[in-house]
Amino acid sequence: MARARITKRGLEHDRRYMLTTPDGRFISQRSHPALARLAVRMNVVSDLVTASCSITDPEGRTLHLPLIQEGGLSVKVDIWGDAVSALAGFVEANQFFSAYLGEEVQLVWMPPMADRPIDPDFSKPTDQVSFADGYPILVLGSASIEELNQRLTEPIPLNRFRANIIVSGARPWQEDEWTSLRASSVHLRLVKKCARCVVITIDQETGISGREPTATLATYRREGNNVMVGMNAIPEGREGEIMVGDKIMPAS
Repeated sequence: MARARITKRGLEHDRRYMLTTPDGRFISQRSHPALARLAVRMNVVSDLVTASCSITDPEGRTLHLPLIQEGGLSVKVDIWGDAVSALAGFVEANQFFSAYLGEEVQLVWMPPMADRPIDPDFSKPTDQVSFADGYPILVLGSASIEELNQRLTEPIPLNRFRANIIVSGARPWQEDEWTSLRASSVHLRLVKKCARCVVITIDQETGISGREPTATLATYRREGNNVMVGMNAIPEGREGEIMVGDKIMPAS
């Protein structure tokens, strides 16, 4: 997308849907790498009531979902130990994902009133996050991945790292030093480096996992038991909009 609205939970509509087991425990590519092969397309129009996204499986079967759900059953779901309110009961979606994965799963949606605070060690009491792992926004410098690719036998694309905002023009890994970032009307607090999981080893076209880039990153981006790529960020102040090509003003 060429533009996106930044809300307190991150990009508007981002990570508001989530798949869970029937008893409400979240699942992701970590345990189900085949999810990488689902193609998602946003169909955003000015009328948010009819805005939707489309999910297409490798066989061409497509599910259409509204970006804003107006019905559903109130449930509690678990994501990394957080008990979060959600809406469930979307029969067609449950059937689509269960058939694709070969096991029973359910789709849930986070309503606006859901409460999910961010780790208090890195946030303010009013900060909130969606169904993302822990933070609303992930910022990554394109030069960092270009530098990584120079170390790899086979380069990998940026989509392995699932960043929300890609910054060009900085030196490799310069984002490690930033504490804030301004772009247009958006202000972000960069609060901590992002510890990466197995998902960065999954080819987003095939769903197949390998050793890289984690093996190479571990030689020079390791901190404790983790490899660090990108910066977790929290929106500050009013909601705003960013566009591809916006100039940024980072601070360290």
